[in-house]
Amino acid sequence: MQTRLTWIAAGVWVTACGPAPPERETAGEQTSTSSTTSSTGDPSPTGPDEPEPTSTTSETGGTSEPIPECQSDADCDGFCEYCVEGECYDAVGCCGLAPGPSGALELRCQGYECYADDECDEGHFCEAPGWCRSIAAIPTCERLPLTLSEPWLQGSASALALVDVDGDAALDVVALLPDAGAVEVLLGDGLGGFAPGETFPTDLLGGTQSLAVADFNGDGAPDLAVSRAAPVGELSLLFGQDAMFAAPVKDSLGATPGQLWSGDFDGDGKPDLLARGADPAQPIALRLGDGMGGFGEPFGAALRGVMFASWVGAVSGDPAKLDLLATGASGPAVDVFELVEGQGLGPIDGVVAPGIRSLDSVVAGDIDGDGETDLIGHRKPPPELDLLTIWSLGQPMPDMHVEGGRLLGPVADVDGDGAGDVLIGGAGAVRVLFVAGGDGPCVQTLPFSPGTTPQALAAGDVDGDGRADVVAAAPALAEFTLLRTGP
Repeated sequence: MQTRLTWIAAGVWVTACGPAPPERETAGEQTSTSSTTSSTGDPSPTGPDEPEPTSTTSETGGTSEPIPECQSDADCDGFCEYCVEGECYDAVGCCGLAPGPSGALELRCQGYECYADDECDEGHFCEAPGWCRSIAAIPTCERLPLTLSEPWLQGSASALALVDVDGDAALDVVALLPDAGAVEVLLGDGLGGFAPGETFPTDLLGGTQSLAVADFNGDGAPDLAVSRAAPVGELSLLFGQDAMFAAPVKDSLGATPGQLWSGDFDGDGKPDLLARGADPAQPIALRLGDGMGGFGEPFGAALRGVMFASWVGAVSGDPAKLDLLATGASGPAVDVFELVEGQGLGPIDGVVAPGIRSLDSVVAGDIDGDGETDLIGHRKPPPELDLLTIWSLGQPMPDMHVEGGRLLGPVADVDGDGAGDVLIGGAGAVRVLFVAGGDGPCVQTLPFSPGTTPQALAAGDVDGDGRADVVAAAPALAEFTLLRTGP
């Protein structure tokens, strides 16, 4: 037997179905209720001094039974419960007005898992009103063919850069080799090929090392800055000319640098150095360049708690200044810091998105082709979901699920459509996330060394076809992977 109730809630006809009431066991004869219940089903009154009855007695058998839980639907507590033969049952799927999370009356439905996305775990959405479903992974695609090659290096690389070091308008590869205490330069031919590399000493051996490239002394040729994450923040400056680099000039950075960037942070047109380190008391060290190869004393940053991930880009405030982007423990959010004259880096802006889990990496670039810098953050809520949040014009887009994405790399226009694409490192693969163009967002997976996650990613047009090519390396490999978009 199934009981069906039809009623109106919030102006809508609602039908509720419940389970059939349980069958009662009988002794082969019909029983009747005690005189404590009237023929209409309403409880009989009791005197004020009489105790409340605790059981009923069968007229034929004299057996005691528990008092019914309910006599009518009004005796049941839930807004979607009904009374069947003295017991209250949930009407799964029926809806009615009830207090919601804010306390206001809302149309709620019995038995549903959620009513809005924020009632589901991260990485899930609410099929409202109904059940929490996981965010589907971005579909894979083959947006364009790519040519793969694996040039050899004279050691394993922790960082790569694509830059024209010899002034011939063709991009060259600069690879940082920490265990060799050197940088290796491979000159490009402009068609996607590279000559055997030549090494130049850095006088820094082992440990965590980072690389930044800029014309620090103003002679028109790129120079190299290499940092090592020692307690004193070791720094080597290699000044270049015609693809040759002089003996390193030693200096220091502070902040036990684990990441290093070059760029104009004070808007004077001269490249500066910014390092992010592991020292909680001084995680940021910014040294302003004088344009002649020298640097001032380091500035810090007025951070809001512990910094989880960082990047640089011209995002807000003065467009002539690079900003520091930093994530913390406050969920999926990014704070934007800019240099305040004489004080160091201070917060000027920030973006947030729904969710709880903090971002573990962040990058910046124009991924939709509107000429504005967008922010891209990665986080990994359980169960093992790689979620990307993209902020365009300061507003978060819906989360994207990229399978196997672990490390966000730079943003570069790989397919030549005028919008940047996001490079992502994963186990045994480099992935390119195309957000604009085509039939919507999709991910193209490119092969890398099996079981190895690339730790160094860079992009630039090495073959002159107008599209960005990709180079990737990992510390355990004495080679790098080149993925070209041209013939």
